[in-house]
Amino acid sequence: MTVGLATILGTGARFTARVEKNDSKRGFRGRQAPTVLLADVRDAGGEQVTGHLWFSLGTWAAHLAPGNHISFRGTTQKYLKRYGGHGELPDAPSPEEDIRLTRPTNIQVLAEDAGRHSDWSSNK
Repeated sequence: MTVGLATILGTGARFTARVEKNDSKRGFRGRQAPTVLLADVRDAGGEQVTGHLWFSLGTWAAHLAPGNHISFRGTTQKYLKRYGGHGELPDAPSPEEDIRLTRPTNIQVLAEDAGRHSDWSSNK
């Protein structure tokens, strides 16, 4: 479990993070869904709550580029990771409970990394 997030489970709070990269995941019917990786996620007190978090790339993150340091508000929530397909895949690992941040809002870019290219498509 993400121990730092467990202490504020079910609540909304302010966090900071670094936009690490963009990628994609296989979505519904095999379609590719864009994602964004946030690294070094810290609470308002500066304590690291998790090393990284993946989010679907929505309109909330359309203006972000790898290297940006951001501040955002998120809500902590439990979820099952390593979905095994409800027994469809016999060798699949069992689901494991973990904690994530959801519903990122009030995004603010605190600093930009001038050394990184800001075009999302160049970082694949």
